[in-house]
Amino acid sequence: MKLYHGSKVAGIRLLEPHISNHGKAWVYLTSKRENTLVYLSNAIEKFHVENGIKYEGNFYTWASYGFNKQGILVLEEYYPNATEETYKGVEGFIYCADEVEDYLLQKDIPYAAVSEKPVKVTSVEYIPDAYEELLKLEKNGQFIIRR
Repeated sequence: MKLYHGSKVAGIRLLEPHISNHGKAWVYLTSKRENTLVYLSNAIEKFHVENGIKYEGNFYTWASYGFNKQGILVLEEYYPNATEETYKGVEGFIYCADEVEDYLLQKDIPYAAVSEKPVKVTSVEYIPDAYEELLKLEKNGQFIIRR
C-alpha cells in the first residue's frame, strides 16, 4: 500500500522514527495524500516565528480535524480565517513510500499508520503553498474547510 508523510524538511530519503506527543518513536503515515497537508504548519509555531518570539521547547504539529461519513477530511476553523493564517505561504513536501513493512494502523485516526522502523521514500512532491493546495482540494471535493 502506498503511504504518505508530510514535512517542511526538504531532501528526506529515509523517514526516521521520532518521538512525538504520543511518546513513542514512530514514522507517521497516511494512506490519503491530502491528509498530510494539515501537518505542514502549526499555528502556534508560525505565530512565534512571524512575530520573532523565541521559544525553547518543542512545537508539536496538530490540527483541528476529523472525517465525514465519506472519509473526507474536515478541518474546523477555531476562528475566522484561521486556515488561511495557519497555512498561507507555508511550503512543504509530501513524501511517498510505495512499500512499508510492518506498519500499524492507528485506531484513533482514520487512514493513519505508524512504523517503528525507518521508511524508504520512493517519491516526493513539493507543495509551494499549503493553503492554495487546500483550496484546490476543497474545490475538487477532496477536502472540507468548515469555516
